[in-house]
Amino acid sequence: MTNINEKARSALAGAKDKIKVDPSSMGDVSEKVSVISEKFKGTVKEVVPEKSDELSDRIDQYLEERKDQIINDWELATKNDAMNLEKRYLKLSKDMGKLDDGFNEYRETSNKRIKEIEDRLEKLENPEN
Repeated sequence: MTNINEKARSALAGAKDKIKVDPSSMGDVSEKVSVISEKFKGTVKEVVPEKSDELSDRIDQYLEERKDQIINDWELATKNDAMNLEKRYLKLSKDMGKLDDGFNEYRETSNKRIKEIEDRLEKLENPEN
């Protein structure tokens, strides 16, 4: 293996001396690459929108055909689901308000009764007052 490596190195060392690069030809190559690059970009710009629109249309068609299944699979909420949830929330808010009012009324009544019982108990424990 080392014998092959040494032969390759010696062959490349001699090739370096034999190859002569003309700096002006490098400029020509650079210009040609730039021209080809610009042509390629123009071609891509022309082709991509058509393919992109076609792909978008296919995606839209796929989603439209399978939207119910996608909604079920991903457990997504629809506009109707959100509206129903909002209605339920408003009803619950009203019911909670009524419940809170009823609780406050019960608390006031209970506090009055407790106070009366405490007063009667106080009179029983201390009849002198």
